[in-house]
Amino acid sequence: QYDKAIQYAEKAMSLEPAFKKKLLAGGSIEDGLELLGKDYIDSIYWRYAAFARWSRLEGTTTLLKNKGKFTKMVKRVEALDPNYFFGAVFRYYGGAETLSPTGSMAKGKENFEKAIQLAPKFFGNHVLYADVWAAKKLDKALFEKELNFAISSDPSDLGRPEWVPEQIIEQNKAKKFLKEIETRNFD
Repeated sequence: QYDKAIQYAEKAMSLEPAFKKKLLAGGSIEDGLELLGKDYIDSIYWRYAAFARWSRLEGTTTLLKNKGKFTKMVKRVEALDPNYFFGAVFRYYGGAETLSPTGSMAKGKENFEKAIQLAPKFFGNHVLYADVWAAKKLDKALFEKELNFAISSDPSDLGRPEWVPEQIIEQNKAKKFLKEIETRNFD
């Protein structure tokens, strides 16, 4: 499923003639990102998201190997719209700092909190903060607080009906993570 998402995003980015020309000349996708304007922000972000999720499933080595590619994609999104998709840039930096062996837990927390401050009603900010930062820090109280916020809040609070399904997906993740609390080694 992530392969298809990556392929579709790349096809969409290739609609930009200058970008496509660069690829055909042997350039990498990441090297052509500067040729993509704001019309392509969704394709850039969703390629990153699918690629990162796939890499995380493959394991830490794959995740670290691709970190530079992720960073280039997110930096392009940030240049086009730093507040894109309910704080996606801050979620990325929060996760990258937290999960990287050379990262900073303090910077990770700071970035997750920025995402939450920017879009406090977007459940994805809370669920990722719990799943990544609170779980790694072994902060059971924060883990439960963030997940319970997502579970107990109204998915229509963003005020846009098209985001309700995304909110429900995040609520379901939160429920799943709470059920797994015993396997998270908080004690």
